[in-house]
Amino acid sequence: MSARPAARWRIGVEYMDANLFGPHESHEERAWMLTPVFEYVFASSGRVRPFLSFGIGLTQWRALIPDFRSPDSDELVYSWDRQHGFNLAGGLGIRIYITERLYVAPEARIGLIPFLRTSVAAGYSFF
Repeated sequence: MSARPAARWRIGVEYMDANLFGPHESHEERAWMLTPVFEYVFASSGRVRPFLSFGIGLTQWRALIPDFRSPDSDELVYSWDRQHGFNLAGGLGIRIYITERLYVAPEARIGLIPFLRTSVAAGYSFF
């Protein structure tokens, strides 16, 4: 028995605010990412459902850099330098249903920033 193709696809949105390198000498680097995530579920029924996920989205990199107020002043002030770009990530995960609708889903993704990301989500399926 085969399921409708749409039953195997899911879409979601992921937001991440990352401290990329932590405080380093006199600057700090961070990024936020907003990514639509698409999932293809290999098994649309059963308690264990492996899936493939991939997404492409927007990224804003922020770096706190030293800046002098004026050439005559020795006062050092910090300001955020912002740049925009894209992020890309894909990986594998498995959704393990504890009840008919409640699940736990470990996942690993490879992407641009961060390069390797692992997560465990707890969720509830409404459909």
